[in-house]
Amino acid sequence: MTRIRQSILDLIENSKKPMSAAQVYKESSESADLATIYRGLQYLEDKQYLESFVFACDCRGGIERYYTLRAAAHKHYFHCSHCHRFFPLKNCPIDSSIEKMEKDNAFKISRHFLTLTGTCRDCQE
Repeated sequence: MTRIRQSILDLIENSKKPMSAAQVYKESSESADLATIYRGLQYLEDKQYLESFVFACDCRGGIERYYTLRAAAHKHYFHCSHCHRFFPLKNCPIDSSIEKMEKDNAFKISRHFLTLTGTCRDCQE
């Protein structure tokens, strides 16, 4: 674990929200270029410190990958299409559906992501 990789991991761990590579680069206290940030994120994901998901947002220029700390329990998010903040959901609303899909189709689902998009309370006011 290099100093830069540890710094990236610490930044994402302390953010409590998904972060893109550009956000990590912008908020990093290290003097690393964007390519080093991408390589560090890939390393941390390969070593299972982090997990990522791809999210499409028309206002942000298309598709972007977001990174979160790999947790024991998976998380899902609400994304505000106005302020572009992510809000973690307290529970997984589709766990029982996943179990049924596995049983009905003889699947073994290893991972899923759910991101809801809309307008947060602050932006509604």
